[in-house]
Amino acid sequence: MDPKTNPPGSPVASGGGPLQTASPDRVNQRCDSVTAALRAESRDNSVHGKISQFNNLSVAMQSKQLERKTADAALKRAMVGREEAEAELRRFKDEMRLLQKATQEGKERERRVGERLETVMENYGRAKETHAHTQALWEKEIRRARKENFTTQSVIVKLQEELKTARNAVKMLEGTVEREKERSRVRENEAFTARYQLVGVQEQLQGALERIKVVEQERDAFRAAAEKEEVARIAAEGRIPLPKAEDPNDEFASPRKKTTIRYQNSADARLSLTTMDLASSASSEMEIEELTTQVLWERQRADRGQEMVDFLQAECQMHCCPCTKAKQLRKGGILPQKRRRRSFECPAAAEAEIEEREARRSLLPAAKPLQIQEPEPEPEPEPEPEPEPESEPEPEPEPEPRPVKSKKDPRRSTIFCPREGIFRTVSEHEAEAMEAARLSPPLMT
Repeated sequence: MDPKTNPPGSPVASGGGPLQTASPDRVNQRCDSVTAALRAESRDNSVHGKISQFNNLSVAMQSKQLERKTADAALKRAMVGREEAEAELRRFKDEMRLLQKATQEGKERERRVGERLETVMENYGRAKETHAHTQALWEKEIRRARKENFTTQSVIVKLQEELKTARNAVKMLEGTVEREKERSRVRENEAFTARYQLVGVQEQLQGALERIKVVEQERDAFRAAAEKEEVARIAAEGRIPLPKAEDPNDEFASPRKKTTIRYQNSADARLSLTTMDLASSASSEMEIEELTTQVLWERQRADRGQEMVDFLQAECQMHCCPCTKAKQLRKGGILPQKRRRRSFECPAAAEAEIEEREARRSLLPAAKPLQIQEPEPEPEPEPEPEPEPESEPEPEPEPEPRPVKSKKDPRRSTIFCPREGIFRTVSEHEAEAMEAARLSPPLMT
């Protein structure tokens, strides 16, 4: 290939120059340099041609110039390649630094991401454990809450049952209270009736006491009349006794005569009397005995009535009256004592029955010596005025059974016998037996 036809900056024109890959920038620079060289060469060629044409230079001079131009082009190419290589080297170094920096940054990011991942995994593990523990606790709490709910529901059911039973009990108690109120009203009416009857009994007792006073006055009058009759009879016989001594231990007083002697004297005196005197003395003695018996009986009845009143008052004060006992017996499920209440509900009928039984007992021979043995010597004519002091202490045997009732045996109780019309002091067993005997007939009927 002819070097003249080739451009001076081409690699073929340079002869044995190095062949290297050219980058786009280098190619652009080469193209610029080639175009500049062609232009310069075109100018130079035109000048040289003109010079050669005008100066007729030789061919040797032209070859040397051609070699010089080729060397200059090769030098320029070498310089351009070096510059391009240095630029590429700088660029590669910059790229390598950038890549190294990016690699370091990537490693740093990877390390940070790894640390963060480890931290996150640790937190995740702890959170998982905490969640499992919390879930177990919540499950326990849920089971406990369910159990408490079940127990609460069972307690609510029990409380509802208890409330229902309590309401039923309240209703029953209200009914019981109403019945007790009715009973209390009935008891109040009975108590009012009993008080009214007690007032009537007290009035009857006052009337009986007044009758007793009247009977005592009549007795005193009969006694005075009997004394006058005895004095008249003794005066008629001619045996007037000495006046009674005030002091029984007086040594100047007349000696007392024995009862047997008086009885004999009285019998002798009666034998000496006429038939009228005997009849009058016998009738007066019988009347005096009857009056004395009636007075004693009325006194006993008055004492019994007063004792009964005191006993009823004490029972009411001590809350042992039949009303209180009836309430207690109702609470215990025992029937009240109806017969005893009936005896107090009709005092007039009871009084009439007592009088009839007393009259029957007064006719019995066994009852007379118990109360009339001591006052028998009173109507005797012989003992001048001696029967009078004997008739005064007649009520002395009455207080004798009183201390026996309460002081000697505190476990005994005094009860009223409606059949006999008297009070009797009996033991607790006897009283219970008598009460059972009283209650048995109405229960069987």
